[in-house]
Amino acid sequence: MTSTNHSLNDALLTGPVIQDELFDLILRFRKYAVALVADVEKMYRQIRIHPEDTSLQRILWRFNPSEPVKIYELQTVTYGLAPSSFLATRVLKQIAMDFEGIYETGAQAVSEDIYMDDFISGADSIEKAIKLRDEVQSLMSEGGFQLRKWSSNRREALKDLPSEVLDEATMLHFESDQRVKTLGVAWKPVPDEFCIDVQLVDHDGHWTKRKIFSAIAKLYDPLGLVSPVVSWAKIRLQNPWLASIGWDDPVPQEIVSQWSDFYTHICCKNSRCPVSYFYQICQRSSFTFSAMHQKSDTIRIETSMLDPPASQGGVNRVEIPRSTTETTFVTTDGAVCCTVEG
Repeated sequence: MTSTNHSLNDALLTGPVIQDELFDLILRFRKYAVALVADVEKMYRQIRIHPEDTSLQRILWRFNPSEPVKIYELQTVTYGLAPSSFLATRVLKQIAMDFEGIYETGAQAVSEDIYMDDFISGADSIEKAIKLRDEVQSLMSEGGFQLRKWSSNRREALKDLPSEVLDEATMLHFESDQRVKTLGVAWKPVPDEFCIDVQLVDHDGHWTKRKIFSAIAKLYDPLGLVSPVVSWAKIRLQNPWLASIGWDDPVPQEIVSQWSDFYTHICCKNSRCPVSYFYQICQRSSFTFSAMHQKSDTIRIETSMLDPPASQGGVNRVEIPRSTTETTFVTTDGAVCCTVEG
C-alpha cells in the first residue's frame, strides 16, 4: 500500500470478461448425456509473462530474518493479480484458435467450456465423449497444459486414462468466487446430481436474530438454483426486524417454531423443500420460476431450476395483486419447459 492508499494491483488493467457466465455454462453442461469434467493443472504457472511486464510482479522476500531482503520478479501469471484471470482465459482461447483446424471439436470446447481452471463439458454419447476428451487433451498439450482429475457420470468415458489423472472424489465444486473453498454448487458424478452445501450453525436450541441471520448467510447459492428456499428464509428474517428485536435477544416462540421447522428440513440428508414453502413465497414475493422436466432412463420425472428468481420483496408491507400463473410448454429433445409467474 502506498501513501495514496492505492496499491499497484489497483492500477493494473483487469481486462474484459471473455468467458460465459457460470450459470450459462452449467446449463450447457447439463444438456449432455455424458458429462466430462477435468482440472487444468497449474494453469497460471504454465503461462509466461512478457519480459517487459515482469517488473510489475516484483516482490521482496527473504527466507529467514538473518538474510538480506532480495528482489524477485515473478515470470508467470500470478494468482491474485487483477489481470490474471483475463490473461489465462485469453491464452486458452488463443490456443483454441491456433489449433481449431486440427482439433475442431476440442477447440470449441476449450474456447467455451472452461471456467477458471475447470473444464466442464460433455457429449451425447460415450464415443463422442471419448473423442472430445482426446482432442481436448491433445490441444491443451500443444500449449503446455495438462488436464487431470478427470471425472464423468459414465465411467466408460474415462477408460484408457491412467489412474493418476482420474479424480476419485465423489463431488466436484463449482464456485463463482474462488476464495470460497467449502461452499458452492457441487456436482456428484455417480448419481449425476447438483446439490447445495449447508453449513450448520451451533444454536443449542436458542435462536436469536444474529444466529438466524448467520444461518441464512451460510446458504451459499451463487447460481440461484435454490432461490425459492433461500427466499423463504430471507422473508422470515423480516419478522425479527419488524418486531424490533435486538441481535442477541430471544426470538418469540412463533418465529422460532417456523424457523426451526425450516432449518430441520434443509439440514437433513437428502432433504426436500416442502411445497408449502414455495406456496408461501408466491404469496409474499414476486418472481419468475422456470423448470425443466425431463424423463430419465427409468421414466422418472426430474425437475431442475433453469432461471432463478431475482429477489424477494422488501420489509415494507405492500398490497400486491393476486398471484397469476402462466404455463408455457416448449418441447426440445424430449424436454418440457414450464414457466410459472407469480
